[in-house]
Amino acid sequence: MTRRLRPGVPAEPSGSQLRRMPRRTPRSNRRYLAVMKLSTVVSLVLASFLAPGVAICQASEDSTKALFQERFDDVLDWEQDWLVEGTGVAWIEDGRLVIQEDSAGVGVVVWTRRDWPADMEASFEVLFSNNRCIGVFFFAARGSTGEDAFETRTHRTGEYEEYIRGDLDNYSLSLHRYFPDGKNNPGSNVRRNPGFHLLQAAMPDPALDSDRWYSVTIRKSGRSIRVSVDGAVTHDLMDETLGGPLGHGKIGLRLRGDRSCRMEIDEFSISVP
Repeated sequence: MTRRLRPGVPAEPSGSQLRRMPRRTPRSNRRYLAVMKLSTVVSLVLASFLAPGVAICQASEDSTKALFQERFDDVLDWEQDWLVEGTGVAWIEDGRLVIQEDSAGVGVVVWTRRDWPADMEASFEVLFSNNRCIGVFFFAARGSTGEDAFETRTHRTGEYEEYIRGDLDNYSLSLHRYFPDGKNNPGSNVRRNPGFHLLQAAMPDPALDSDRWYSVTIRKSGRSIRVSVDGAVTHDLMDETLGGPLGHGKIGLRLRGDRSCRMEIDEFSISVP
């Protein structure tokens, strides 16, 4: 089943918004990990007898690391955790989030509805169907005066300028940097917005190819930001901006390009470093 969600579409589906499609074998959908698994509890009990204060601390740290996991297996309620903004559509297909521009669009962003801690690690898999688009990944996004990012969204249309020079504080990571005509814009950048301030550029673009999956990890801890693609560190920087680093906020997945290009996302997770 596929469900296409446009900006402003309510959570409850209409009949025209649903159609059936083949899907891969379902996996567990989403897990909010507030308690430890039984096996971990057993380990803690044993550890309390064998090495008090050592194994317990390690097990407790590992067990509370994951905050959110999304594998996009549930086509009926995924938008309870995500919101679409801009000129485009998003839907679940074969256990993946698919994001696509409208014709002559200006950009589409799929946001997490929740804010995430200032120190966090976001991991996901991403695929671009062709070389006629760019992916930009926002994190630590909040209003410039501290308000929720959605409080400022009523006037946003999806134009890139609204995210990099408007009233939204955020960091951005750009990958697979192609113009709609297929021309490559070399490199990959981490920027701080508003102001489009370049914090670090990486050459070459670590996600240059189309029609293949990349594993991306964005780790933010204090002023430190580290990005890895397929296990290799591509950006490693300190945000020395006057006033300090950005704090907690939302994550946004942005696509801009030709309508023929799709950005697919899978295995999205948030954890505490």
